Amino acid sequence: MIMKKMKKLLALMCIAIAALIWLPGLKFPVEAGSIDYEEAVSGESGGDVTLSINLNKLNLPAGFEVGSCNWLTDGGTVSADGLSYTLRNVTKSQVVSVYISDKNSTDGRFCEFYIYVNSSNITAKAVGNNTVIANSGEKVTLKVSASSNQGKLTYTWYKGQSYGGDVGQLGHKASYTCTAPVNKTKKLKTEDYHCVISDEMGNSSTVSFTVCVNSTAKESKLKTNKVYILTGDSQVEQVIKAVNKKYPSYTKNIEVIKYEVGGGSAEYYALVQQKLANNPEATFIVLMDSAKLDVLLSTGVFTDLDKLGLTDAYSQSYPYTRKAGTYKGKLVAMTPEATPGAFMFDPDIAQKVLGTSDPEKVQKMIGTADGYLSVAAKMKEAGYYMTSGASKNTMSGCEGILNDMIGDTSYSYEDNSKVFMLSEADKKTVEKIAKATRRNEYDTGSSMWTSAWVADMTSGKVFGWFSGTWGQYSMTFDKPMAACQGPFAYNLGGTYYAIKSGRQDEAAVQFLKALCCDPSVMSSLGDLPNNTVAAQKVISKGKNPAAMKNNQNIYKVFDKMARSINGGSYKISKPKVSLTSNGIVKGSDGKYYYVKKGLIQSGRSGFIKVGKKTYYIKKGVVQNKKTGFVKNGKKYYYVKKGVCSTKNEFVKVGKKTYYLNKGAKNTKTGFVKVGKATYYVKKGLKTTQTAFIKNGRQEYYVKNGVWKKSYIGNVTYRNHVYYVKKGVKVKKVR
Repeated sequence: MIMKKMKKLLALMCIAIAALIWLPGLKFPVEAGSIDYEEAVSGESGGDVTLSINLNKLNLPAGFEVGSCNWLTDGGTVSADGLSYTLRNVTKSQVVSVYISDKNSTDGRFCEFYIYVNSSNITAKAVGNNTVIANSGEKVTLKVSASSNQGKLTYTWYKGQSYGGDVGQLGHKASYTCTAPVNKTKKLKTEDYHCVISDEMGNSSTVSFTVCVNSTAKESKLKTNKVYILTGDSQVEQVIKAVNKKYPSYTKNIEVIKYEVGGGSAEYYALVQQKLANNPEATFIVLMDSAKLDVLLSTGVFTDLDKLGLTDAYSQSYPYTRKAGTYKGKLVAMTPEATPGAFMFDPDIAQKVLGTSDPEKVQKMIGTADGYLSVAAKMKEAGYYMTSGASKNTMSGCEGILNDMIGDTSYSYEDNSKVFMLSEADKKTVEKIAKATRRNEYDTGSSMWTSAWVADMTSGKVFGWFSGTWGQYSMTFDKPMAACQGPFAYNLGGTYYAIKSGRQDEAAVQFLKALCCDPSVMSSLGDLPNNTVAAQKVISKGKNPAAMKNNQNIYKVFDKMARSINGGSYKISKPKVSLTSNGIVKGSDGKYYYVKKGLIQSGRSGFIKVGKKTYYIKKGVVQNKKTGFVKNGKKYYYVKKGVCSTKNEFVKVGKKTYYLNKGAKNTKTGFVKVGKATYYVKKGLKTTQTAFIKNGRQEYYVKNGVWKKSYIGNVTYRNHVYYVKKGVKVKKVR
């Protein structure tokens, strides 16, 4: 992209070139402004920038012999001869031109270098989501937040995805209010906007927006006896097949709704929201691309998975995946596959330049920012590029895998909460490596997923590649590679699943439990499972989809990376029970849990009857250390080692003995039957008195708190003798 300031500068340069055509001794037989070759070069403010002409990229005709090289800077400085030119103390972005003449003819070539000064670290982001869901014809305000260390920022808004005047310049503020298109069709309508933020040195950053307008047309209501899976890709068919193989009953009521717009697109997220809004009673499982988790999670409509009993079953997952799926402190999204990154490298180049191709030794060399850049310098000196697909990056801009590491691992929600998978230390490492890579041209400059990037894989000129687990399938190397952890821990990619509650929550839970918590199902998906137990099974098999040097087990590398990714302070309890158990189940930690269909019922607290016993639980855990009274409703129940009494009995608590009526504390004063005996209690407490206790018209003989119902004879009480028959006072004897 040539920015506005650059365009003005270029026009002046063209005028200067036209004037130079007539200078004696100089040959410029070309039209003013025609360019045979152009290149972008970056540098640090106050540093030197060396510009070098690559004759191979000029497509020179046969017989062309370089004569003079006439360089022109924006300051009007001309230096004749030499295929390279060094600018000293560069403080601003600018254009430098050079004309290369042919010794033997009037032919020549015209080249331009666009110098971008990395003196500014522009930080720019959208306020809220980049994807905006709007009603038909609604006013929508798009806003960016930006800062820079190089003076005043300017904001230029455009409509469309491309840059330039054809899409129209819209405004010069940090926000722009547009009108969403009117949509009376049955299909989604979208409009793209972008804001270019520039500093006084000519550096820039771009923030893009997509405004999505849902259809106003009515759609038929979905059934409430099914679980609908919403997806934008085809992988769900493989997932359903894996679950069905072990749990065929879990897939009975599953129906897939697939959108042909791509799972990471703005259109997909708009269509999903429309479907959810139009079917409030239906149950949904929604697939979400990891880089776009914030778009849907920030809607706040997805169910807390802890309430559905899934968090404990999910506890064998890698910590960073739990953090990624957490919104406002609640786990709302799960993933069956871990997608950590690694550094894949050419072992032959490693051996030649570094003297070793051993992954552990290479890791020691590149495990820090300084170490990595030292190796990058050695590779450049030896005629190799350090990487491909990672060059055009700073923390705030452009494409490249280093930027993906940051973009894919930081989520900003509308409530200003943030989730960062990269630790602060790793963010600094990424930034340092990114800037040095761009400044020193350690990368080929090929953008990811382009034909040039693919061609680099077999060129023999690239040492290494930052790659997620997907690299084994999608990167077409022509020889076995090697892999190590690299200078930082990062994730790249992944698909998450969330539940929108309806009438079939139990069916959705069973499906998600099998997919994201069952090691046998997860290990069959063909990638690194997001389950440490299943991962070890995959590692033990030692089979890689891609050929690795010396049969290196790449899953060991990915497992180490996944464990290293920043999971923050998010903690979850260790696995407790079998995924197929029911009832009160003893866990591996010795505790007892209330389990239903293999799921710890973490959302349940209180009294639970299982079989003939009633248990006192908190968040699904039997409170086996609890002995004493527990309030339930308006009553207090006696609990012994987590089991609630249901009997009529006496229990001693402290120095008092309480009467329980069906397990509950009772405040009665009078006679109560416990077992085969009848006792006299006073305000619910057992007594030890010996006396005649009046009950109705009769007086009963009580000895040590027990009614002596079978006693016949005389009883001395308060200096008098009474005749007692079957425990009842009959008459006074003396």
